[in-house]
Amino acid sequence: MSIKEDLVEVLLKNKMIDWILKLMERSTTTEIHTFSLDFGSALLANILHANTTLDFLEKDPSFTKSVYAA
Repeated sequence: MSIKEDLVEVLLKNKMIDWILKLMERSTTTEIHTFSLDFGSALLANILHANTTLDFLEKDPSFTKSVYAA
């Protein structure tokens, strides 16, 4: 496993997808620094692009549905 895949696995276990989505949702009502939103969206894209995440989402349909609903 690569260092990226190892890191993505840790981020998944620590619910980073949920945290970033909540940050972005909060930005619709509260001012969030542009850097934080840009960095968060780039991090989210990298997390979702990783094979580890794709495997995780396939194995946990309830989580996948919750991400889609967000």
